[in-house]
Amino acid sequence: MIPLSLGGSSPSPVDPNAAAVLLVTRDLMIESRVAGAAAAAGLRFLSASDPGRAMSVDAPRLRLVLVDLQPGMTGLRTVVEQFQTSRQIPVVAFGSHVATALLDEARSTGCHEVLPRSRLHAGLDELLRHYALEC
Repeated sequence: MIPLSLGGSSPSPVDPNAAAVLLVTRDLMIESRVAGAAAAAGLRFLSASDPGRAMSVDAPRLRLVLVDLQPGMTGLRTVVEQFQTSRQIPVVAFGSHVATALLDEARSTGCHEVLPRSRLHAGLDELLRHYALEC
């Protein structure tokens, strides 16, 4: 599966009119994992390497934004405001269970859900089904 990355020219093998999930991460392993799960669920996969690039995503059927919390990352509040507050698209943040300050900051910005990375991996298929297919 070749994920459709922001700025890339690779076509997504999933129907371009399908519901979509956007992942904000610089971690290629996580990107690959989420891209595969999205494709298996029939979802269009979009990715952006940082919150600034995520802001330019205009996918009409976007159903979920996943944000990988990384030290030094800025712009999470803006992502929550643009997607969750303005467009009613849930923003789910995830990060290392030992990065409690990052997880707390994500909660304070109003993310719909904040998860340790292990919970994201363990429940990714269910998470995609719930937010992107059922909601």
